Amino acid sequence: MIRNTKKRNEIINIIQDSSTPISAQEIYNKMSKNTTINLSTIYRTLELLTKENVLLQEIRNDKISYYQINNNVHKHRIICTKCNSNTIIDECPLKELEEHIKKDTGYKLTNHTFEVMGICPKCQSKPEFPFEMQQKISKKVNEQ
Repeated sequence: MIRNTKKRNEIINIIQDSSTPISAQEIYNKMSKNTTINLSTIYRTLELLTKENVLLQEIRNDKISYYQINNNVHKHRIICTKCNSNTIIDECPLKELEEHIKKDTGYKLTNHTFEVMGICPKCQSKPEFPFEMQQKISKKVNEQ
């Protein structure tokens, strides 16, 4: 049984209000504007709520954990490896695979995660190096 505290409720409310999964640092940034809290308290709370299946945790390519409420309506996302923006994938591409796994293993599946990474259209339109930076690099190389 999880003890109900004001700070835990506030953490849960922040996660519920977020349209996308949120990191501990983002939660801290929002909470620290109105209340005194340590980042370590947020991490411990997130760990407890994840262990108790209140939250779902996803570790992305940037090695940061992101959290969302476990409401059994899972969503999959495609995540930009450049700017970390994410877009919801409307359909679950794993439905048929889940059925196959259940049939083959006899498991009752309770959840799954599916992460797709790529470069978003906005980042694709940006040059790898801004033109001014390329010129500075060229100048320094030519000066040597």
